[in-house]
Amino acid sequence: MNHSHQRIKTYLKVSEHLECLSNEKLKQISNDAKPIHKSVWGKSALIDIDDTPVFIKRVPLTDLELQSKNFMSTANIFIELVPF
Repeated sequence: MNHSHQRIKTYLKVSEHLECLSNEKLKQISNDAKPIHKSVWGKSALIDIDDTPVFIKRVPLTDLELQSKNFMSTANIFIELVPF
């Protein structure tokens, strides 16, 4: 198996595992993770999913992102804030 196929296989395995976890479990895993770096822009850490090291980054949300209308949104809500 070539490197690209192995990477895709690993990605799918990790992705499926994470997809099955509740938000509470994801939060617990994140809180228990081995810290790598901390700054004003967030924290990064390393977790292990099915014997695969996974880099995670926790980025604090802004007040705009925390508004209920933006809950779980993937839209670029900041585009309206940039004057042209």
